[in-house]
Amino acid sequence: MKTRYDILWIDDQIDAVTDDIADVSNFLEKHGIEPAIKPVPAMPDGSIHSAIASDLTNPDLDLIVVDFSMDGLSGPELIKEIRETDQVYLPVIFYSQFSVELHEEAAANQLDGVYISSRDNVRRKTIDVIRSLLKKEQTTKRTRGLLMEVT
Repeated sequence: MKTRYDILWIDDQIDAVTDDIADVSNFLEKHGIEPAIKPVPAMPDGSIHSAIASDLTNPDLDLIVVDFSMDGLSGPELIKEIRETDQVYLPVIFYSQFSVELHEEAAANQLDGVYISSRDNVRRKTIDVIRSLLKKEQTTKRTRGLLMEVT
């Protein structure tokens, strides 16, 4: 089982999600996993791209949680940046105060492999996604163990 979980949390109003970040950290700690959540404030000048460039090449990065509509970085731009790295299958949770518009824009931009949440439910959605990913990891390890027993 993982002992550390690396999350990149991007928002142009990062102070507004500190309680969400704290709750996700508490969830991970409760399950014996060290939370490594890096809050990144998005800036309207677009400097967010250089701020997250090294994070997108981090092989230990497990999840990105990001506000979909920010000045200087849009959801489709971020997905394009991720797909240009080795993180093709990295889970991304987009959230927005305007979740209906978010669903429509994600579908129009063919954003496959992403999770979508309203701003009010981002905390619950993040915990649900992490729980699901941890279960998949355990299943994979069990399967490997069974295969090793047979060989």
